[in-house]
Amino acid sequence: DYTYFYSIPDLDFELVAMDWNSVDIGGLGGQGTCDTCGAHLLLEYCGTQDALISSLTAIKDASTEVMNNRSATAASSNVAILGHYPDEFQS
Repeated sequence: DYTYFYSIPDLDFELVAMDWNSVDIGGLGGQGTCDTCGAHLLLEYCGTQDALISSLTAIKDASTEVMNNRSATAASSNVAILGHYPDEFQS
């Protein structure tokens, strides 16, 4: 989970970082969760593909909630929202 926010009041700035890995499970670790792929240990840790999807979806939902809460309450005039997925993955 790489979701967080950080405020720098002296700069009137807030950073919000979001984790939306659930939108590209086939790209986790570079090639997905197959036995020889980069994210195979992630699948092993979660036990099943459904458990992995559920966990990543919960993290995505929490990230979205953090962003929505910060956008409603932050007093900063300068905001950066970080995510490493292109626009087409944002829904």
